[in-house]
Amino acid sequence: ILTYWGIYVIGRRIFLATRLPISRKCRKLDFGGRRAIHGLHLEIRFMKHTRAVTVVDTNVGIVANGNNGDVSSECIFACIEALQKIIKSGHVALDRNGLIFAEYLNHMSLAGRPGTGDQFFKWLHDVQYNPIHCTQVELTPRGKDPHDFAEFPDDPALSTFDRSDRKLVAVAVQVRRKATIL
Repeated sequence: ILTYWGIYVIGRRIFLATRLPISRKCRKLDFGGRRAIHGLHLEIRFMKHTRAVTVVDTNVGIVANGNNGDVSSECIFACIEALQKIIKSGHVALDRNGLIFAEYLNHMSLAGRPGTGDQFFKWLHDVQYNPIHCTQVELTPRGKDPHDFAEFPDDPALSTFDRSDRKLVAVAVQVRRKATIL
């Protein structure tokens, strides 16, 4: 029997629907929460969202593409492996302002080749509005500095943190569950 999957988002809940072909004679039956309508068996179950959230620095994609000559082969392979894992079963966080995506666009190709960084960027482009694979959060710019955000921690130890990477920290802070910056 073939199984078809459909994903539905209702509010903040994610549901998975499976439809299994059944007899055409069965037009509308109820089996304890399951319903067969017009010859299809429809079952809706609540799906727990258990994927770890990752905020990916652009340099990871650049290194995975092999475009940074002063990086060891171990580092290149680690970046490739991390991005392949995200593509296969990961969840990425982005800002709704489009700052992270624009930075990716400047350094990676939407064609999805030739490198793993490009494959990751193409995958992210395709799933950026799918809540199973991507969370988008709002960032609040602070003042006229395009690299300063209200969500960035006000900690003296972070005062020398790279200004262009502050958006990554701000996104990780804004995500409502534990996020990793790669």
